[in-house]
Amino acid sequence: MMDRIAQYQAMGPITGDTKTVDNSAKINDLNNQISNLQNTLSSQTSKLQSLQSQLQNLQAQKNNVQFDLNQLSSDQQTEYNNAKDTLSTVNDWKQGQLSNLDSNSNVQDALNKLSSAKNNLESAKQTQSENEAKLQQAKNGLANLNQVLATKQSALDTAEQQANASANQAVKDA
Repeated sequence: MMDRIAQYQAMGPITGDTKTVDNSAKINDLNNQISNLQNTLSSQTSKLQSLQSQLQNLQAQKNNVQFDLNQLSSDQQTEYNNAKDTLSTVNDWKQGQLSNLDSNSNVQDALNKLSSAKNNLESAKQTQSENEAKLQQAKNGLANLNQVLATKQSALDTAEQQANASANQAVKDA
């Protein structure tokens, strides 16, 4: 029994794997990237809504103009034709902007970065959860080892008391 106790003492303290990875800086960076990308997307969406509003206003104005072109003077007809050309140009520009928005590399990059940042955030959260589980497992193992050590210490104390009692009895007997 004494040999076993000496073996346990020679092993030294038992420590579990208590590595904790702090991903909070990465998480904050990814959250900032997500926020920036969401702001960019919001800005682009706002521009699109503004353009759609302008188009609706122009279409409403066009629908409100109900008249016979022949009733206008030549200056008014010229002004009408210029307005019609401007509306056509605005519609063409709007279509170009809508196509450009879909193919705009900045918008696509922002959407890709947003998606990547969300994936990285989820991965970091998963890693953190796994590390916390390992830490808890190590703590549980350490608690079990401490309990075993306490049991062994109690057995050692009992053995020492018995050995001392036996030695004292042997001295008395001698």
